[in-house]
Amino acid sequence: WFELHEAYRIVSLYRAKNHRIQSNWKYLQSVLFLMTQANCDIEYAYGVRFTFETCHLPNGMRIWYPGLHVNEEGNFMYRSGRKWKAVYGGLFAENISQALARIIVAEQMIIIGREYPVVLMTHDEIVAAVDEDKADAALKFMLDAMKETPAWCQGLPLSAEGGFAKEYSK
Repeated sequence: WFELHEAYRIVSLYRAKNHRIQSNWKYLQSVLFLMTQANCDIEYAYGVRFTFETCHLPNGMRIWYPGLHVNEEGNFMYRSGRKWKAVYGGLFAENISQALARIIVAEQMIIIGREYPVVLMTHDEIVAAVDEDKADAALKFMLDAMKETPAWCQGLPLSAEGGFAKEYSK
């Protein structure tokens, strides 16, 4: 365990070294305010666009924040079922990143599925059932497919690692 002052020091070091990440959080915090306005229409990166209460993804899907507003404490809130949930720049960045990652992995899954039977997909993992004698070739094909950047997000650095086994394991 860390003492509280040591934890703050580590966070400060991380934020200083990764200042562009923190700048993006701050930018997205300001975008949240603009998304409370009916006339909002902002282009972001990799085909992402923001409009009133909505983050539009490059595949046509959306992340919707119904009822997005700033409450009395200055927090951004949106309705999720019967509850109000908070969202802020860092969480918004995480939601966007995970949505884009899901789109990328789904596209990679289609490419892999043309060659090998895909039996499982998680947010960052594709599993195929392959005969043991084809495992090396299948792994190479799958890793190459997962390192290929889709046309809609050129410049995004992708990498992959993997392995094979007779049973599913992490």
